[in-house]
Amino acid sequence: MPFRRPVPTKAPGGTPEDSQVENQLQGTVDRIIWKAADSAYCVLSVLPEGRTKAVTVNGQLVVSTGSSYEFEGDWTVHPKFGRQFRAREARPLVPTTERGIELWLGSGTFPNIGPIRARTIVELWGLAAIQILEEEPERLVEIKGITPARAADIGKDWAVHREQGEVMQKLLAWGITPNQAGKLWTAYGKNAADALKDNPYQIIAKVSGFGFFTADAIARRVGIGEGDGRRAEAASVYVVEESESDGDTLTGTGIVIGAATGDLQVPRDMAPTGLQRAIDSGKLIEVSGLDAVSLRKTYRFAAGTSQALKDLRGRWDSDLSLKGMELSMLVPNQLRAVELASRQRFLAITGGPGTGKTFTQSALINMWLVNGKQVALCAPTGRAARRMQELAGHPASTIHRLIGLGPESAAHTQGNPLYADVVVVDEASMVDIRMMYYVTQALKNSAALCLIGDADQLPSIGAGDVLRDVLATEVAPTVRLTEILRQAEGSPIVTNSHRINRGEMPEPHLVSEAPLEGWAHWIEPDMPPVSAANAVETLVAERCPARGIDPKDVQVLVPMYRGYCGINALNTRLQARLNPPGPRKPEATVGKGEDARRFRVGDRVIQTRNNYEISVMNGEVGYLVDVHEGKFILEFDEREVTYGPLDQFDLKLAYAVSIHKMQGSEAPAIIIPLVQEHTRMWGRQLLYTAVTRASQLVTLVGSQKVLRRAVANDKTSRRSTLLRRMLVGEIPDVMPTVHEDEED
Repeated sequence: MPFRRPVPTKAPGGTPEDSQVENQLQGTVDRIIWKAADSAYCVLSVLPEGRTKAVTVNGQLVVSTGSSYEFEGDWTVHPKFGRQFRAREARPLVPTTERGIELWLGSGTFPNIGPIRARTIVELWGLAAIQILEEEPERLVEIKGITPARAADIGKDWAVHREQGEVMQKLLAWGITPNQAGKLWTAYGKNAADALKDNPYQIIAKVSGFGFFTADAIARRVGIGEGDGRRAEAASVYVVEESESDGDTLTGTGIVIGAATGDLQVPRDMAPTGLQRAIDSGKLIEVSGLDAVSLRKTYRFAAGTSQALKDLRGRWDSDLSLKGMELSMLVPNQLRAVELASRQRFLAITGGPGTGKTFTQSALINMWLVNGKQVALCAPTGRAARRMQELAGHPASTIHRLIGLGPESAAHTQGNPLYADVVVVDEASMVDIRMMYYVTQALKNSAALCLIGDADQLPSIGAGDVLRDVLATEVAPTVRLTEILRQAEGSPIVTNSHRINRGEMPEPHLVSEAPLEGWAHWIEPDMPPVSAANAVETLVAERCPARGIDPKDVQVLVPMYRGYCGINALNTRLQARLNPPGPRKPEATVGKGEDARRFRVGDRVIQTRNNYEISVMNGEVGYLVDVHEGKFILEFDEREVTYGPLDQFDLKLAYAVSIHKMQGSEAPAIIIPLVQEHTRMWGRQLLYTAVTRASQLVTLVGSQKVLRRAVANDKTSRRSTLLRRMLVGEIPDVMPTVHEDEED
């Protein structure tokens, strides 16, 4: 559809200054007075056709300065700002004057037409310029400097601009935000609106940032009801995805149907049909021999990982030599690890703090290097990789960087394997099934793999439980380091972490008596959450600095975001105390309402999801160093990264963070509030993981009751995983034949 031509209108009985019909206004956007940061709402100054005085227009609109539109809506009278036009829609118009055409073409809307070229076009063709660009763009070669290829590009830009404007207005009319509309345009182009009308649930898999409930809201607007088969299918997939977000890679069909009919209100007679549709379409895999399903990609990850780990069980072509190695300092289990690694290409090592995992790792690396093997060290997070490198004295990187892992693929695959003869993965308890799949696929055929981690810590944030699955099935030779080494026996962090892991209360040390290295209690019989929050603030801002510990070296770990002593409240308090606002300190707000987050230069922040475009991964902590023109500049370990407006939604303050986010990382000082409002979250495994994050000082703050309950609670959530069953042969580790020719 071409751009709309202006239609002269005049309200009955109106004056020349009021030449418009009651619900329409035609004019050129003079300037954008105000624009919302998180929606399409804007206030415009618009110069109507044939008028000399601008009027105010507002609404959910996508427009650009210098462009002309036909606005549809209603005239209103604002009590403060007077007469305004409240627009529901803005349809692009072509300007009617040569000057207007020149300004429009040279406004930057069209990448290949600048102000000078716009003037030349208008001088040559006058008012006919628009028609020529629309119908005969090849004639642009008549202008000096425009080649046939450039003319074709301008023609394409023109068509895209026209189509995008029309599509965006349709999407906005359905309540879709500009950011969402932009993503849909990128994914579907001119077919975006039609795609949503056909099946809005298809966007869940194709476009990031769209979940079931967003698609469901769009479905209502386009007339799709609760009993529609497309909705039932999408609901089944959503339930399985939610199960995966809790760590499972296998979900019972009864759970899927129950959640679909309960929480999602799919009619009972449609829920089984929806599940079968999801299986037939290949979105879900029906697991052979079990009344359960899995996401297609997850099944592929588990099957590929299972096959690769089984293939790794072989020996080296010849045993590696231990001659010349100093082995006398190794305890028996450490020596066993070295001997196994000299014969086997797959090894798993687990142990708690103070049991010598790092020393064992160093001995292994030395043995491989002496035998001429190339060794690659990696860990799931940047902080874990840096710690690994410092302790091992050998280069290390993140898993993502080592194998070139992106959102949907990796640079190193079976067709382009890693150089390394041996790959060592530290903090392996954090590795989910997706990441392990890509690691195993990156190994060359003759390579060895060594997994090192603490199986008693929390499992990975992502789906799966790889390290425990490997240990439980004994697919690899396993070494369990249990002896606390002599040099670690005097550390209260080591001794108390093992006490907690055994279900014993940690030995108390009063805050007033705590050394720079050690353990401190600020525990009362039943400390209220408000008192605990006050105590945390005092510790971070006063007592730690008084002992020579910089607040930047202090990390508060909390199991929940809500509450007086939750992550959100503590971050607000600590930000105000450690980084208060100042007249020359830039700051900005991201989001609105309850989700609004205030950031200012100097804040410690954390990334909350993997962002491959800017190469910042989930859990990385950095500092905000500048706010400029809507962009954030962050520093991650001396690396500066620029965050655009959309990227900023992935940031949160990090004075206090969740224990899950701290996995694989250390801080000199850790403060852990234990309060009644978080009792249901606390367990032995969670507390053990929290205290083992400290290298110098652990301080427990809060209630004795909550501490006792946390230590006594040995319940750990057993994840339902495909890999464990595949490794023991319970289910096949091959993709079902019916879908094996489909691309993922």
